[in-house]
Amino acid sequence: MVKNKKSVLYIYLFLAVQLTAQNIQTVFINMPIAVNATLSKQNRLEMLEYYKHGMKDSVDNKFKGKSVLIKLDSINQHIIAQTTNNSLLEIKILKASNGSPMIGVIKTIKGTAPLSNINFYDTAWHKLPLNFEMPKSIMWLKSDTADNTVIDKKWLNAMLQKSYVSLSFESAMPYIQATNNTPALLDEYTSKQIIPILNPYPITYILEGEKWMVK
Repeated sequence: MVKNKKSVLYIYLFLAVQLTAQNIQTVFINMPIAVNATLSKQNRLEMLEYYKHGMKDSVDNKFKGKSVLIKLDSINQHIIAQTTNNSLLEIKILKASNGSPMIGVIKTIKGTAPLSNINFYDTAWHKLPLNFEMPKSIMWLKSDTADNTVIDKKWLNAMLQKSYVSLSFESAMPYIQATNNTPALLDEYTSKQIIPILNPYPITYILEGEKWMVK
């Protein structure tokens, strides 16, 4: 009986959301398996319900692991879900250069040095030819400090070509923030040489035309 009530609740929620205007919840529910194979549609419905009722319960995903909704911001059209113990899924509805809505999806592998990838889709989940060029660690170099350092420039450039960068959406603004996680992988000697000449803050990107540019 309880199971039947839960099934009716899921169906009701699904139909109610389908009748509303396109929003982050409908986007999350209708996300194709090809975009994220870990969560079934029922998983996503359950996660939304738990979150709305102030419950932080996890769900058993398709691979028998645990998944939980970390953030649901219906005002700024933004969702963050922990899909596995070491991976995050972040989705935000943005505006394309022509003013139409588009969906940004960030997938991040967590660990010592988190690493992300990002893709963009229209509201029917067709992939858009909009690329985001992942920054190299060298972009965090403080140019004024680096010019005055005695560190070998070739060695420095070689070390900073290694890039472990994680991305996130800024909830209230249409920005992407890039965080340089590469220093976490450096040995003690290299860290002492390089970290003091790196900017510790994220780099913010904004969409200009068809390209994401440093703000």
